[in-house]
Amino acid sequence: MFYKSLDSKPKNILEPPGPKHKFLGANAYFSFLTDGLSFLTKLHKEYGDIVMLKASGHRIYLIADLKYIDHILVRDPENFTKGVGFQRGRIILGNGILTSEGPFHHSQRKMINPAFHRSRWELYFSIVRKSVHNLIADWKERIKKENVLEMHEEMLNLFVEIIFSTAFSEDKNKRLCDCAKKFGDLFHKLNPIYLLDPHKALKLPFPSINRIKKAKEDLDNEIYKVIDKRLKENIKRDDILGIMVDAKDEDGKQMSREQLYDEIFTVYMAGTDTSAKVMTWGFYLLEQNKKDAEKFLKEVDDILGKRDIEFEDFEKLTFTRLVLNETMRMYPPVWLLPRTAEKDFYLDEYLIHKDSSIFITPYLLQRNPKYFENPEKFDPERFNPERKKSIKKFSFIPFGAGQRVCIGEGFAMLHGAVILSLISREFKMTLKKGHKIKLSSSLTLRPKYGVKMVVEPK
Repeated sequence: MFYKSLDSKPKNILEPPGPKHKFLGANAYFSFLTDGLSFLTKLHKEYGDIVMLKASGHRIYLIADLKYIDHILVRDPENFTKGVGFQRGRIILGNGILTSEGPFHHSQRKMINPAFHRSRWELYFSIVRKSVHNLIADWKERIKKENVLEMHEEMLNLFVEIIFSTAFSEDKNKRLCDCAKKFGDLFHKLNPIYLLDPHKALKLPFPSINRIKKAKEDLDNEIYKVIDKRLKENIKRDDILGIMVDAKDEDGKQMSREQLYDEIFTVYMAGTDTSAKVMTWGFYLLEQNKKDAEKFLKEVDDILGKRDIEFEDFEKLTFTRLVLNETMRMYPPVWLLPRTAEKDFYLDEYLIHKDSSIFITPYLLQRNPKYFENPEKFDPERFNPERKKSIKKFSFIPFGAGQRVCIGEGFAMLHGAVILSLISREFKMTLKKGHKIKLSSSLTLRPKYGVKMVVEPK
């Protein structure tokens, strides 16, 4: 039995291997905050699939063994909460399904699920298609003057339009989107050290803190304007907010004004950031892998030709979906899944202490040669029906796993196919000569210096 919970601690404790901590573990915090991905990669290579380190007296366990991940994310999720980092993050992120826990989380998720049901995909598809057409028209004019575009910023702005169109339909407005773009830009440039304790960080008299507080206040006001108008005037709309307003829990209770805000803000934060990362890395990988790009473009041409994309085309764009999966394998937008142990337990012979942190790293799992042949190679065909059979469960978890798997997983694949196919058909993209690509592993896996492409019409 490799997993066993405990009612009391044994006298003889065997702890996993790991580095010696210096300066009371402050060195570990510094290494994690400055370049977390490289730091965790080095530790796993040196110590194996289960590693322990101490950071300022706090135990952190790094887990890369699939049977452990099964128990933590799927079989016993109630004993592994999202932990102190997400609790502290509520001051910024609210108490939506991303940060909430326990019965409240289960209740909220159940009420929100209908907004992301497959029956609504066709409606959302039309919104994505329209937004992409608008972006294509915008690019055609802009590249006449400046044909170098930074793809990460472009995709973030595109998804602000998409997410608020699906959330608010005709109540989406320019002021709302401008505020969302400004806050998102400031938030994702914020030094991760501030996120260790946002309550204290937001009290610091720094210009960067003041700017993000003002941007958050402006965005909050715009979101509440839409919510308050809907509630006050009993406006009915067939969009995400409309579904949330009408939703009731098991006791027949509807969401409060504040709960509606938290969930809409969560959809905005999670939907724009992670989706923008996937598309940015997707365009980059296709630019770097010419043969796969040719195969992708041939599929788009064979299926679409010169006509517009239709909802039924999604199932036909098989290689396009393989490209998206391989992109998420190589660059999972959520590169780290943190949990907190709610009680003492054993993983094999190792004791894992209550209140300690557990880090599961999809980026490292999905580039592990034990699970993927030639993991550093971009190979979309590894996800074709035959080869996919050899992919071990929990070795590919870009959307998480278990009760907290991403609620928008299917929608993400749908909009990814629309965006990749339509934009790639219209434009040739070439990485700007001399532009450096470097990963930044803060909240999500973003390109530190962006991805600058020379964009030319076909």
